[in-house]
Amino acid sequence: MKPLKIVIFAQWVLPIINPRSHRTWQLALNFAKQGHDVTVYALLGKTDYSKYEKEYGLKIKNLGYSWYGCVNSDGGKQPLHCRAIMKLLGNKFLF
Repeated sequence: MKPLKIVIFAQWVLPIINPRSHRTWQLALNFAKQGHDVTVYALLGKTDYSKYEKEYGLKIKNLGYSWYGCVNSDGGKQPLHCRAIMKLLGNKFLF
């Protein structure tokens, strides 16, 4: 079978631990193991993914920072304004 060029867009990837980041990472790894050209776009934060790119044969690109910088894959502490919004609104707007 001819190798495909696969692009995956995700909000999170590892090192943040949640089901969506795990699924995205495993999907990308499995496609890369099958010999496909895989590019993952995500909100990376400040994490350096060059080690993962070399080890697994992936291309990992940063989509930049989320709106107001509230959610990134680096798992760092959220800014004060994001924490205040989440305290006030809770999970009312999560999908």
